[in-house]
Amino acid sequence: MPTNSFGAASSLRAGITDYRIFRLRSLEEQGVGDVGHLPFTTKILLENLLRQEDGRRVTAAISNMSRARERSAAKEISFMPARVLLQDFTACPA
Repeated sequence: MPTNSFGAASSLRAGITDYRIFRLRSLEEQGVGDVGHLPFTTKILLENLLRQEDGRRVTAAISNMSRARERSAAKEISFMPARVLLQDFTACPA
């Protein structure tokens, strides 16, 4: 079960349906780091980490990613995609 140690989880009501969303702004409110300067793709990865937060490894990755101003050294992050889309121009199943 994912944890919510950064207080990022909230709900969004659209019509009669409620959706669970994760707000990056909550990281700034918690004093973790300024996410406004991060590239768009990094924000997507950070939001993915918030969804998959486990309280240990992923929580540390969230803190490290949101504090980083420059990525000069390659570091691993946990990436757990919900979907993978592949191009199918060869007509071969993946």
